[in-house]
Amino acid sequence: MAHRSKVAYGKMGKLFIIFLLLPISLLLWACAGPPTSGGSAITAQVAQGVKEQKKEDFNREIVIAAKLKEPEYRLGTGDVIQVSVFGIDDLKDMEGEINAKGFVSLPLVKDVKVGGLTLAQAEDEITKAYKKYVINPKV
Repeated sequence: MAHRSKVAYGKMGKLFIIFLLLPISLLLWACAGPPTSGGSAITAQVAQGVKEQKKEDFNREIVIAAKLKEPEYRLGTGDVIQVSVFGIDDLKDMEGEINAKGFVSLPLVKDVKVGGLTLAQAEDEITKAYKKYVINPKV
């Protein structure tokens, strides 16, 4: 008989654990609702970190390519470039994606043709475009 009570206790123990863990699990699941505004700030920080990491990876690839004497990278459709005109806060950390026609749209100068150019050539073209509006721009 002791054996049966042990078996019954085992079954009861399993049921007890299931009925104890189920409400706890549901409670934790319910508490994990959508992120609050604080969560959005964290999400934005994570996104910014990923963006910065991608920029660092891209810069690292450019340096490696230069050291290996590989052909210089040429900008193409879908590439995203970051442009800053130093000393002018309104023209700082601008980003633009190169469209199918090879143009990038930037504030003040609108569309600048950079598709097919190296980074140095694109910098020159963007500098020329900003010279119409900024004295001695440093892009």
